[in-house]
Amino acid sequence: MISINTENIKGKNTKFPLFFMDNSNEYKKYQNNLRNISISNALNDYANSHKLVSVFITLTSEDHNDNKLLAKNDLSRIFQYLQKDLKKSDIINFGIKSFEKNKNNIYHMHIILFCLKEDIEKIQKITAKYFKNEINKNELSFQKVIRETTQHIIQYIHKIEFNNDTSKQESNLISYSEISFFGIEKIIKEYDRIYKKDFSEIDFERYQKLGILDNIKRDLKIHNIIKSKKIFTALAELGAFTKLSKKINSKRWKQQRVNSHEIRKLFSKKTSTYKMPLCLTLERDNSENTNITKKERLNYLSYIPPPFER
Repeated sequence: MISINTENIKGKNTKFPLFFMDNSNEYKKYQNNLRNISISNALNDYANSHKLVSVFITLTSEDHNDNKLLAKNDLSRIFQYLQKDLKKSDIINFGIKSFEKNKNNIYHMHIILFCLKEDIEKIQKITAKYFKNEINKNELSFQKVIRETTQHIIQYIHKIEFNNDTSKQESNLISYSEISFFGIEKIIKEYDRIYKKDFSEIDFERYQKLGILDNIKRDLKIHNIIKSKKIFTALAELGAFTKLSKKINSKRWKQQRVNSHEIRKLFSKKTSTYKMPLCLTLERDNSENTNITKKERLNYLSYIPPPFER
């Protein structure tokens, strides 16, 4: 695939294929890896634009370390329950999942989860209750991420490794992280369809007669946006964030409404003031008091009546 001088190769294994890839399935995984990194960075840009924070969660398989399929199913099942609990608690979240095997041959799932800052502690409590072993309850299994380091973690979870055979001049895929996204609209198939579509020869008259010219123009627009590497804009055009943005804005509006209501309660004047007795009536046998409002009392104090003549 790539022509390169073998003398410049420092190591046999790299993150990139240095030669021709004979296996088409492996080449597809390599292309998907590049696409997933671009989409993940776009999710990070979206989170930053809405002033969201991220947490890094590592869920490790506790029962099926020797079987990839069972470990994957187990972790996926737990993650589904986790998502249901977050939804019940009205916690907005979205992000990236990566399923892989670590150096000790134990399968685990990395999760970059974007959320509101005030929901982090709730998310941690909900996550912890699904595991019994300390391997999922240590300080590394749930980490708050500084905004500037999120992009580095994105690079970390998108693992891919190639074996570059200099004698055969070919590259073979060794390991590959299975990446998926959650909390946004499912647009990956549509993204791939538009990106791979050939727009070099477009018969506008034919598409006009078929009544799908507007759809072709939309696809062409998104295709050009992807080609120009404006992935955030492309995802927005595909509607990936439409429902999510409504949820975020709705929750923030409710929070502001509650907060402003509490502030008004603290600083607003009382609607009715206690009426204080002005003085006793002149008739001694009448024990009732004359009550006035605060405004009336102030007006009364500003006027000094003449001495009473008996």
